[in-house]
Amino acid sequence: MMRQICVAVIVACGLVVAHLIAIPIPSFAQQDGIVSPDGKYVAVLVTNGRDKHYQIKERASGRIIFTTSARYKTPNDVKGGAFSPDSQKFAAIYHYGHKGPHTWIVVWWVTTGLRDSWWKYEGFLRTVPSEIFPTTSPPSANPMYADLVITSHSVSKGIVHTGEPFQYQVSFINAGSAASGDFVIRFWLNNAHHADVNAPSFGVGQQDLAYADFAGLSTGDHSLAVCLDADNQVPELNENNNCTSYGLQVWPPFTGSAQDPGNADVSAADSHSSLPTLAPTPTNTPAPFQILAPAYGACLEQSAQFEWVDNIGLRGGHVYEIVVWRSGEDPLRTSRGMTKVDTRTSRLIDLNYLDDQREWFAPGEYEWGVLEIIPEPYQRIRLLSSSKFTYVRGAPCR
Repeated sequence: MMRQICVAVIVACGLVVAHLIAIPIPSFAQQDGIVSPDGKYVAVLVTNGRDKHYQIKERASGRIIFTTSARYKTPNDVKGGAFSPDSQKFAAIYHYGHKGPHTWIVVWWVTTGLRDSWWKYEGFLRTVPSEIFPTTSPPSANPMYADLVITSHSVSKGIVHTGEPFQYQVSFINAGSAASGDFVIRFWLNNAHHADVNAPSFGVGQQDLAYADFAGLSTGDHSLAVCLDADNQVPELNENNNCTSYGLQVWPPFTGSAQDPGNADVSAADSHSSLPTLAPTPTNTPAPFQILAPAYGACLEQSAQFEWVDNIGLRGGHVYEIVVWRSGEDPLRTSRGMTKVDTRTSRLIDLNYLDDQREWFAPGEYEWGVLEIIPEPYQRIRLLSSSKFTYVRGAPCR
């Protein structure tokens, strides 16, 4: 069975096409559950809602070390992969059809999750060539690289009605050990390119917020997505923390006499960055939703306070739910509730209790966030914001 892909010069998805070349790409099932030669690691297929990648995990503990990513940040399913003979590296295969059929193979160090190299081959490869795996020692876990990390993301309105304008906002930081250089922040709407923000170089520890304006959406479910360094201009410690997505429910037209907050008249395809200031939005109004604790990437032991600020507020009858999920999972579909749902914006959660009582929770790295839900009958409305933490038990935080 063959499927066709098209090569085109595109301004906005499907709008301007300069030329079209049909290239046949063989369709075949990706291998799942690849075990390393030493038996310590396994590569399993996961999806982020747009495409498939391999997640590298420790077999004994189930700890996720990293998730593979394509050479470029356009949607692309992984086509295959392999561990090196010494189990120190993992290579993932991705196919591309622009400028003729070719394959990019991306290689990572297994123990650190750091990218090692890229390899380009003509044609569509299904297996990893032996030359990919030279016998060398792993690099230091802390080379001098930038690391652009998304710390939170949200929309600017508590409820979005049909046709109303709103902003999709992303906060980020350079958590690496070197300046980033210039890069592009790209926004998508329903998997189609929507807008770009050109960001200047970010120094170590520098953080800010960028956003894109949207309007004219129809009633129903929509998907928003954003990627830092969308053109892969910045060498980074970790390429797997640059992108995130947001499930948005657009409600029927507002019929009351009062107007919803934040109804500024903005263009659907306009995009901005608050750079170089750290103002939450270009109008200097408070961010609609902000996670206060725990800090992004915090190492947690025993109990922890989960706290946030919601400057828009819940719709009548709605409540908050604190949820947790593993990297690569869909927070609206597969996340697990950490405590009872209610309208409070601060909760103390006993992580050791969860570890003891819930088979799905154990020491490791997690993403977490706050959902807006309808409690009866139970319905998840949207993810308000998200962050990340590492839970340890019986071992010191590192």
